[in-house]
Amino acid sequence: MHEQWQTMQSRISAFLPSLILAGLLAFSGCGKAARNDSNGRGESRKEAAWVAQYRPPASMSGAFAGTNLGFFSFNTISVVSKDIAFVGADFPSIGDPNRRYGAVLRTANGGKTWIETPLRTSGFEIDRVNAVRFVNPTLGWAFGSFPSGTDPDSTPTGLSLKTTDGGASWAASKIGAAMIPTCAFFADANNGWMGVITAAAGGNETSGGGEIFATSDGGVTWRSQHGFPTSINDVFFIDKQNGWAGGSSGTIYRTADGGATWTPQKTGLEMGTGPDGGSAQFAVYGIHFIDPQTGWAAARSEDEESGRIVATSNGGLSWTQSMLADQERLRSVFFVSRNEGWAASSSGRYIYHTTDGGRNWTAEQIVFEQNLAVYGIAGSDPSHVWAVGGGAIYVRVSQ
Repeated sequence: MHEQWQTMQSRISAFLPSLILAGLLAFSGCGKAARNDSNGRGESRKEAAWVAQYRPPASMSGAFAGTNLGFFSFNTISVVSKDIAFVGADFPSIGDPNRRYGAVLRTANGGKTWIETPLRTSGFEIDRVNAVRFVNPTLGWAFGSFPSGTDPDSTPTGLSLKTTDGGASWAASKIGAAMIPTCAFFADANNGWMGVITAAAGGNETSGGGEIFATSDGGVTWRSQHGFPTSINDVFFIDKQNGWAGGSSGTIYRTADGGATWTPQKTGLEMGTGPDGGSAQFAVYGIHFIDPQTGWAAARSEDEESGRIVATSNGGLSWTQSMLADQERLRSVFFVSRNEGWAASSSGRYIYHTTDGGRNWTAEQIVFEQNLAVYGIAGSDPSHVWAVGGGAIYVRVSQ
């Protein structure tokens, strides 16, 4: 089952004082280094760390205290500015832990406070939010699902939700039974794309294939645009014509006509084509481009603990290895410029940082009581970057 919707997954946790943070780092070290194709195994520097900026109050007391904090899952983030950001999440219901509810959290002050809005609207009990995208402080979309029956394990139905008031209220519309959104991107207020997988009866398996839906009217209507033999885990557009989609089998697809046609690109992550020979099967979970030529993709092995970052300088005509991570299933990548970016993994121990376009990476420790997967990273500039995943919304702090 697709990890993004399989995961079982108000007041803010204050920043750790710099003295405590430095002590924690000195005690535990930052010993995980990532390999790259220029230097072999790089040297880790303790230049920054990631701390929990927001944790659900229910995760720190009552029935959930001391449990697996991955039950509280922050799945996706959209940053509008250094002050305004939105996060999509799903949490266990306090009265019935077997049931979950989807929510969108918003900050308007750079994360000093976060406001949670449960997505119970238009008669839908939304149980997860897999994607959220905002194009300005008021206009945005969220994508998720709800159980089609009373049983939480019943086959889910996909939903698209739109807000024009910064998330205070949402209008929901069904995408279709068993059609589950995994990712989405909007180039502007009208043009957007959504990756979808098909759930099998019972909601525990998928068909293995993916599909791209598109809208040109701001999400009022969605049309099926293209079917793929692989799942689609992430989609990214640099403008309303040029975009990329990534999924299983290590393949990235490219469009130059707004999604009317998609062409597969060779990434070196396909079965048996990796630099270490091998039979590892990789899936692309994150894509980010700075301009139509310069981009990166994060991939994780489906059958062993390893991950890759691949990079392109020609729009994906060719991809080269940027980072090889041992025992780390990489699944998100984000750049603020051609040189500076971050990548994160399912291990929840480190977030990797580069200042030279991905030639070298250093490990920045995640200071949290449990090691939980990180699903997404986004920011407005190097000083305002967040990560989301199991247990918390994380913020990067310097020593």
